[in-house]
Amino acid sequence: MKSAFQPLLHEILHEAAEKHANHIAIEWRDHQISYAQLEAAANHVANRLRGAEIAKGTIVAVMMDDPIGLVTGLIGILKAGCAFAVLDPNYPEKRLQLMIEEAPPGCFLLEEQFAAKLRGMVGPNDERPFLLTDTDPGSTNLPEPSVSLEPDDLCYIYFTSGSTGKPKAIAGRLGGLSHFIAWERSTFQVNATYRISQLIPPSFDPFLRDVFVPLCSGATLCIPDSRETILDPHQLMRWLEDRRISLMHTVPTIFRALVNAQPDPAYFTSLKYMLIAGEPLFGADVKKWMDIYGERVQLANLYGPTETTLAKFCYLIQPSDRSRQLMPVGKPIEGASALVLDDEQKECPAGVAGEIYIQTPHRTLGYYNRPELTSAVFIQNPFSNDPADILYKTGDVGRVLEDGNFEVLGRKDHQVKIRGVRIELGEIEKVLRDHPLIKDAVVKDWDKADGEKFLCAYFVSETPVANAELSVFLSGALPPAMIPTFFLRLDKLPLNPNGKIDRKALPRPEESTMLRDEHFVAPQTPIEERLATIWSEVLGLQQVSATENFFALGGQSLLAVQVILRVQERFQVKLSLNSIFETPTIQTLSAQIEHLLVAKIETMSDEEVQRLLAS
Repeated sequence: MKSAFQPLLHEILHEAAEKHANHIAIEWRDHQISYAQLEAAANHVANRLRGAEIAKGTIVAVMMDDPIGLVTGLIGILKAGCAFAVLDPNYPEKRLQLMIEEAPPGCFLLEEQFAAKLRGMVGPNDERPFLLTDTDPGSTNLPEPSVSLEPDDLCYIYFTSGSTGKPKAIAGRLGGLSHFIAWERSTFQVNATYRISQLIPPSFDPFLRDVFVPLCSGATLCIPDSRETILDPHQLMRWLEDRRISLMHTVPTIFRALVNAQPDPAYFTSLKYMLIAGEPLFGADVKKWMDIYGERVQLANLYGPTETTLAKFCYLIQPSDRSRQLMPVGKPIEGASALVLDDEQKECPAGVAGEIYIQTPHRTLGYYNRPELTSAVFIQNPFSNDPADILYKTGDVGRVLEDGNFEVLGRKDHQVKIRGVRIELGEIEKVLRDHPLIKDAVVKDWDKADGEKFLCAYFVSETPVANAELSVFLSGALPPAMIPTFFLRLDKLPLNPNGKIDRKALPRPEESTMLRDEHFVAPQTPIEERLATIWSEVLGLQQVSATENFFALGGQSLLAVQVILRVQERFQVKLSLNSIFETPTIQTLSAQIEHLLVAKIETMSDEEVQRLLAS
């Protein structure tokens, strides 16, 4: 039986496509696709799935680079009554294999370039269908397949870090996703005139609000040219302005990068709303923004775990909030409520910290095929006799302020968020302990002066292990956001009287404790000199030895992207993110750049070579 917030998402998408058939649905680079074209392409995917006898409720793993094809595929999967699970082709194969094992797909929808990679992971004798994307949907009048869908149907799988070393698969409920999209469209008056940015990586569930809020509203979804555009604040500002974005979702790290990049007061003329979520939002950053733009752009702070379906709290930031140290997350949205309880599950008075519990019928279905994990965090409301009255135990510490707004203060466990990505420190520790030279390891999060978090790994080994070696080792199993910034070798890990690791006694990593080279090695070639300048600019150091490790100096994935962008600008060659993990010193990276330059020069005319040398 459908609830009051229906119609469901696939029905709203179909209605928007019919009403706005000729309007531009998606823009990416110089590509545009209308709502009629999007509908036809999505119906084509849905009919291919039904034709391949993929049953309702089947998980379809999706691996694509083309963002328009990805969005089309996800809508087609929904129309077929299946559930999508996005696999990031940039993830290490070990990580992808764990994801496939945790929530086994019944079918794979992918670009041909990834077929061999996935076939190698599942094995040559695996009989599950591999459906390759095609560019021609055939008829523009393909009908939707006839599939009856209900609010409690599984519609997506998203993975979050797990303390056991395996990612956990969260099963999305169609009704829960439909409810949130309807709430945001209504709250921020989204209509066909809006142009909404898509900045969140597809492998994280906030991507869903990037995509479905505009496409359910007849608005235009605008996708940046590349991931590098998103991570470079100057490029991002220009792109947001050029594309006339009216609503954007982002994380506090990207917001902080924008305000610290001294944005032009004339920018963001079309921007109405900036919705921020995923990490604590600090008053200092809000003040910097408001000092430039005042009340012209409405900032909103959202909060909600993946388990309760995207966000379940919202706070509209006011000019008076610029003096706050930490922004509240607001009050529960319509269709949700929350409590702050102490360790005995008694309600905390206003101002007293406790654990946040969320009540909503629009939560997810829990952890896929993990009833024991689901029942541990989805518990019966202790103040109700109704077994259907369920609270989600967030693990977040917070309090209710005197005005009724909620404030999130941190975590009870060893889970953290780095640049909006939820991370179980135990998962990193498990991989570190798999290194043959490491006897024991622990990972701790720290705050920089600006409030941004970073990770430090502490390890015990009989012989020294190079930071570069540990970075490369971890990058073979974990995504970039989970690679620590610092690695510190200790004689032993500190223990408390109970024999447990005393995290409070771990030394804070400072520049003075970085594993710097004892002897400074000056850059020897023009390429090394330019690269040393780039590293100094990005890392904020006066000088860098040609043999020092980028990650030992405080580098991390976001800073690595900045290096890649500056290398591309100054040398006119393109490096992959893995290049810095594989060649993390100026000497080794410059050798790779030199190799690329030689290959490029061989294809250039004499005039082009002279221009390159003069640049």
